[in-house]
Amino acid sequence: MLDLSHADQGDSGKSSPREGVAKPEAFPEGGTEAWLTVAGASACLFVSFGWVNCVGIFQEYYQLNQLNEYTPSEIAWIPSLQIFFMIFSGLLVGKILDDYGPALPLAVGTFMHVFGLMMTSISKKYYQIILSQAICSAIGSSMVFYPAFTCVSTWFLEKRGAALGLVVMGSSIGGVIFPIMLIHLVPQIGFGWAMRACAFVILSLLIVANLTVRSRIPPTRRPLQLKAFMLPLTEPPFALLTAAIFFFYSAFRILES
Repeated sequence: MLDLSHADQGDSGKSSPREGVAKPEAFPEGGTEAWLTVAGASACLFVSFGWVNCVGIFQEYYQLNQLNEYTPSEIAWIPSLQIFFMIFSGLLVGKILDDYGPALPLAVGTFMHVFGLMMTSISKKYYQIILSQAICSAIGSSMVFYPAFTCVSTWFLEKRGAALGLVVMGSSIGGVIFPIMLIHLVPQIGFGWAMRACAFVILSLLIVANLTVRSRIPPTRRPLQLKAFMLPLTEPPFALLTAAIFFFYSAFRILES
C-alpha cells in the first residue's frame, strides 16, 4: 500500500511528486478533507469487518435451510473462505491502491460487495453461495477495507491513533447492527429480502465512502515485482509483527468459531 517511508525519492533518487509528504510537518492532522476521510473509512469498516462479524448467523441458517443436506464442516467453508479472501486479497488491493489511488478499488469493491450479496439472496446451491458470498462479496469488502486504513494514515501522524480508533469503531457498530438486522428480518421478510436490505445499507454507506475517502499522497505506478512483497519480511521487526498478527487472528478466529 502507499509507502510513506520512501516517499521522498523516486527509483532513480531524484525528487518526485511525493517529495516531503512523509515529513511530520507535512501531515495536516485535521481539516475537512481529513475528517471526511475518517468518516468514509469508518463506513468502509462498517460494511467490511462489520459484515464479516455476523458470519456465524449464516452457518446456522444454511444448516437448517437450503444447505441442510451438507455437513456443518462443509458449510463452514463458506465463512472460512469469506474471511480468507477478504484478508488475502490485500496483496492485490495494496498494489492497485499504490498505482491508482483509492478511487478505483473503492468503486470496484462497492460493486463486487453489493453484487455478491444480491446474488447470495437468490442463491440456492452450495457452489452459488461459495461464488457469491464467499468469493465475490469477500473480495469486494477487501477492496474497501484496505484503502480505508491506508488513506486515513496519510492525513494524520500525531493524531493517527485517535483517527484510526474512530475508523475501527465502524466495524464494531457494523458487527452489532448486521446480526440484529438479519435476526429480525429473516423471519419477517425471508432470507432473500433480508440480504437485499443489508446490501442496500452497504451500498448507501459505500456511496458515502466513495465520495469522501481520499489519500493525501498521489499514486505512483511501479512495475509489479515479487521482491516488493518479500523485501519487508527481511526486516526482523516487521517479520515479527507480521507473525504476531498472524497468530493473533488465528487464535481469534478459533475462539470465535
